[in-house]
Amino acid sequence: MQPDTKTNLYLTSAVMGGVASVVLALANLFDWTGWLYGGPALVTIVSLLVILRRTLRDEYTQSLWQAGTSAAFVVLAILYFLVPFAAGFIDGLAGREATRDFPYELAAIGAFVAFYAGFLLAWLRSAR
Repeated sequence: MQPDTKTNLYLTSAVMGGVASVVLALANLFDWTGWLYGGPALVTIVSLLVILRRTLRDEYTQSLWQAGTSAAFVVLAILYFLVPFAAGFIDGLAGREATRDFPYELAAIGAFVAFYAGFLLAWLRSAR
């Protein structure tokens, strides 16, 4: 493959993963089942593997990867630790019984969406 073809494959995979992660979030939100949930999950993971395979080849792709992973880490920390803590704190202040009603799969899906959002925003910022 030519270098331009590899870069196009890399960036197309990032766009496909970004769209698939948003569809995956919608599938979780509206309780879609079957291929409407599994298809976007598969596309998200495959595109992530394609991106990971080419990530550390040069400084540009490494910077895109770092932008995506930084965004994913921040969102994962917020959704996995701070949101349940805040929900429990509010339940305690209101005098309600503390329940674990936060869907933790949202943390993983939110991390995927944040990764692709950070990746694609860094790509768009550098395309000026």
